[in-house]
Amino acid sequence: MSDTAPDDLRLVLVRVLSQLAWEEVGYTIAHQAIRRPVTFRTHRGNGQRGESTLDGLALIGENDQHAGKLSVEALARQVGQVIIKVDRTTELLWLPVAAHRDELVGMWTIECVPLVSWFRLSQRTDAEILRLAGVDPTTGELLDVRPCPTCQGRGVTGQFGSREVGNHSITCPACLGSGQHQGMAQE
Repeated sequence: MSDTAPDDLRLVLVRVLSQLAWEEVGYTIAHQAIRRPVTFRTHRGNGQRGESTLDGLALIGENDQHAGKLSVEALARQVGQVIIKVDRTTELLWLPVAAHRDELVGMWTIECVPLVSWFRLSQRTDAEILRLAGVDPTTGELLDVRPCPTCQGRGVTGQFGSREVGNHSITCPACLGSGQHQGMAQE
């Protein structure tokens, strides 16, 4: 969080972005945006799951039952499926990770974390990806790994769904998955 950004904003325009096209697909008004720690589940590409806490943003707004007011309920129902943009914050892009409805007052609280910070926590590090692709992360040299099943070059470390790779396949740097040498790696 920025030292200059206020911890409590009122009547905040929240723009909803499509994750596929990165274009605005809607907007709503949150009555309040409060900076606070947000705890959320992480799932890294290597199968590690856990919880993390980041300095986040809690958006508080109306449900669909308040006539004449913009509701945040549609956004609350799309947690994890959209990215939001809040121009009045230094982080700009946020990922909604949880939503809770207070039945007594008919308001939603949508907890968000900065998108860039979420990426850093939820994905493999550059060094992990390079090692899985058979490249020494400190030197950029190819490591001695199993041959690529497509081109017999060096670089692939496992098949999609395997214990080594998980659900993210790693493309051979020698053939880029095409089966033909691309000149990107020395054999």
